[in-house]
Formats: sequence, C-alpha cells, structure tokens
Amino acid sequence: MEEKIVFSIANLARLKLSEEEVETFPKQFMDIVSFIENLGEVNTDNVPPFYELIVEETSYREDTPISLLKNEEALLNAPKGEGGFFVVPRVVG
Repeated sequence: MEEKIVFSIANLARLKLSEEEVETFPKQFMDIVSFIENLGEVNTDNVPPFYELIVEETSYREDTPISLLKNEEALLNAPKGEGGFFVVPRVVG
C-alpha cells in the first residue's frame, strides 16, 4: 500500500500524528494489515461460529421492591440542591 494511501487513512480516522509518528505510522499500519491478512490463512473448519458459544440460559434476579430514600435524604449529600432537585454545573453551551 502506498504511503500516500496510508496517510489518507490516518486523515479519515482523524489521527493527528506527531513528527515521530509520521515516520513510524506507515510501517506499523502495514504490519497490522499484514497480520490481518495472515488471519485469513488460519484453518477454522472445525471452529463453531462465535454466536453458537452464547449461553442460552440467563439468570435474572427477582425484581423486588425496596424502600427508597426520601427526596430530602437524597439531597443531604448533594453539594447543592434547590427546590427538591440536585443542582449541577451546566455542561451544554
């Protein structure tokens, strides 16, 4: 694979490479591609597909009601509360 194509892939993946990484990235990328290509040569004739390994039975716990904290109790450990609600810093601009 051409070095130009490798850098196009890095750009599409939104990778910001340092000068040192620019030197090593193409070789590392090609090593990964080569390794994946080698996986295609592995004989998997007698290996069941992964989805067959999923356990059919799941164990669920009983859904039992429990006593809940009162609003005032829940707010006791809050750094800030107002009108019965938690007050948190705004994260959306």
